[in-house]
Amino acid sequence: MAGVGLLFFSLLSARANIYATNIKLNGHTHTMVALQGNSVAINYILNETATAGVAVHVLSNGTLVRNLPIPGGQLGTFRGTNTIIWDGNNEDHIPVPTGFYSVTVTAATDGYDNWTQITDDSNPGNVVHEPRGIAVNQNTNSPYYGRVFVGNAPDQSVVTLANEPGMLKLNADGSPADEGSFSTGGYFWNGNFFSPWKIEVSSDDKVYINDWSGNGLVLAFDQQLTTNNYVTVLRPDNWPNNGTAQLSGPCITGSGTNTHIWMADNSSDSVGLVRWQVTADGTLATNDTGTVIVPITASNLTVAPYDVAVDAQGHIYTIQRVTDSGAPQNRVFRFPAYDESGRPETNMDWAVGSGDDTLANAYGISVDPTSTYVAVASRGVGAAAGGLYGGGVSIFNAADGTLVTNIIAETDGQHTDTAWDNVGNLYETDNSAQAWRAYSPPGPNETITYAVPQIQVVAAFTPPTLCNAVLCESNFHVTLLGQSNVTYVIDSSSDLINWSSVATNCSAGDSRNLTLSQTNGYIFFRARVQP
Repeated sequence: MAGVGLLFFSLLSARANIYATNIKLNGHTHTMVALQGNSVAINYILNETATAGVAVHVLSNGTLVRNLPIPGGQLGTFRGTNTIIWDGNNEDHIPVPTGFYSVTVTAATDGYDNWTQITDDSNPGNVVHEPRGIAVNQNTNSPYYGRVFVGNAPDQSVVTLANEPGMLKLNADGSPADEGSFSTGGYFWNGNFFSPWKIEVSSDDKVYINDWSGNGLVLAFDQQLTTNNYVTVLRPDNWPNNGTAQLSGPCITGSGTNTHIWMADNSSDSVGLVRWQVTADGTLATNDTGTVIVPITASNLTVAPYDVAVDAQGHIYTIQRVTDSGAPQNRVFRFPAYDESGRPETNMDWAVGSGDDTLANAYGISVDPTSTYVAVASRGVGAAAGGLYGGGVSIFNAADGTLVTNIIAETDGQHTDTAWDNVGNLYETDNSAQAWRAYSPPGPNETITYAVPQIQVVAAFTPPTLCNAVLCESNFHVTLLGQSNVTYVIDSSSDLINWSSVATNCSAGDSRNLTLSQTNGYIFFRARVQP
């Protein structure tokens, strides 16, 4: 029951920041077969170094059968790809019985005193020329768990082959995805600062991306952003307010046909925050212009909203992009969960940011999976020569809007978006630094990750044999030896070239009388696995 106890501890640990992803078994992301007593290579990626060690557990129906601990500082605990070998034995060094086995990787770290950057801006995988949106796969049942998606939207007038508009696909440590780190998905992104724009990954592994070069389109891709395998979910016929809405987002809640798409209308005559429900084919119904959930005319919003986030309890968060230094308007809001009554939410739970230039030019908002923190990215206010200064990333308490901390990487930061992974790390994009970053929350922690693939242990194959041969007139009596639960065929031949079946559906231990079909020359018999 050790495995069950460990899982319970992990679920209570809301501040975990180190974790294993991309767990593979002998290089496979699907269930693989291993012969009894044979070794299996367990590969995984750590998003940072496990200073307090790693424990790999092999389990049968949730019961621990082998613990493979690795102390901190040894191979298997470092940031990036790691490998540990399971020899196929249990704790008593006896080969485990046949059956299915699951694998978990628990990583632990001593942690940090404060929110701390755990990525390197100079790492090639963290470099993005014009970063706009960022999202992380939080689906623990996905082989792509922990994958990071970043949108690159350089102006087409300066685009080069090495800087094409499109999407970066990266592992949690910033290394390239197995199939490559870049893809357009076969869609023509305009660049021009807003294409691609914001990104969201749904709980059923769809990647939703906004092309905001016009009024706002939303496209859905698979996890590999496979070329020409996307669907246009939100189209011009779905634009509210007679097609004049300027839709920034999306935020995605639910999955399958219960998927909802949330967008913020940033037009001059904004209708506010709008929600749609997808149809069975994964797109929005023709001419469905959505439901206004938080109207700008009747709520506490005074400027058109710029982005939207929804937490696990349904609370709604949004930002107003206020660009004037010292302006009195609030920048960050929370509204109650929508009660599905048809009545819009008009009264906020809280609002913050009046006169606060650290929130000037707010560009992106996200809420962590535990609904504890809200993060806001800001590009800052105007400066000489058209630059911006004072932009940063602010973290608020989701319950009441109180400030937790400001993360400001430099005085001229132009931060464009934020996201969270499933274990509480904060991600952000900085257009000034041309990089995406990840920040760890403070405190020591550990996280357990269950491998998606399993190991099927099967008995080592023993070739069938025919023994105890007894000749009695024209009958040849033999006993078949082989493996249990395997069905065999016995063939005969006079020339070892042409064979014909003389007995089928044979099992190990069977005794058979085989008729001698010829009396002259030689006759041979063999046993084989029945197809």
